[in-house]
Amino acid sequence: MSGSGHALAGQAALEQALALSGGMLEAARRGDWAGAAALERRRRGQLERGRPYGEAARGFLALMLEHDRMLLERVRAAHQRVASELAAQGARRQALGVYLEVAGGRR
Repeated sequence: MSGSGHALAGQAALEQALALSGGMLEAARRGDWAGAAALERRRRGQLERGRPYGEAARGFLALMLEHDRMLLERVRAAHQRVASELAAQGARRQALGVYLEVAGGRR
């Protein structure tokens, strides 16, 4: 492939990777973590096809990094919600256990 042909193919791969990056963020907003992970695998392949990166790629990569930052914020928030729910469930289970122990002793 000629130099300009490789540059065009590389730019197309980066454009596709950027679109997939946006899709990952949308999937995360919907709480579709499996979908986001599947899109990330596809994006990784596009990023590999886009190498070597030239100066023109800087903007694409900066936007993808911003998408990744926003995605990580969503992941952290979801992780915190799950941790809180698990802690609350553990407290309820412990309270139920105590109740059953006390109620069982009254018979």
